[in-house]
Amino acid sequence: MKPLIAPAATLYADQIKTILDAYGIESVSIDNAGTGYQVSDVLTVSGDGSGAVVTVETVGGSGEITAVSIDNAGTGYTTATIDASEVGNGDAELSVTINGDADLITALESFDAQPANADARLLQTLQNVLQTHALTAGQQSVIEAAIESIQGA
Repeated sequence: MKPLIAPAATLYADQIKTILDAYGIESVSIDNAGTGYQVSDVLTVSGDGSGAVVTVETVGGSGEITAVSIDNAGTGYTTATIDASEVGNGDAELSVTINGDADLITALESFDAQPANADARLLQTLQNVLQTHALTAGQQSVIEAAIESIQGA
């Protein structure tokens, strides 16, 4: 009998990876506006993702940062920091909020609500029961019939 756990586990693992890959910078807070900055200065984004670009959008009379623009939210971030030391007077401090931090479970629940994905989860669960529990021959037949029914649906 072909194991069913691998396809279902792969389906969910792929979905989790897709969700995590979509994490990017949601917002930037200006904790210390600094001085000497100019509009369009590019601020360095570091973290475990890639591609994020944040620029200075507006400045005050002393070059203090009053607004930034997220030109590219990037992908794959679970943590990120902004280094403003390479432009302006280098004294601004900014913090980053990553989108998706609280959304993984919601996204998986939405993914799981789709009938094909719910079937995959059910198949995985039934296969786990076959592999991990001591069943009587009759119990095993009931589980196998359920598996066949789902596969035929």
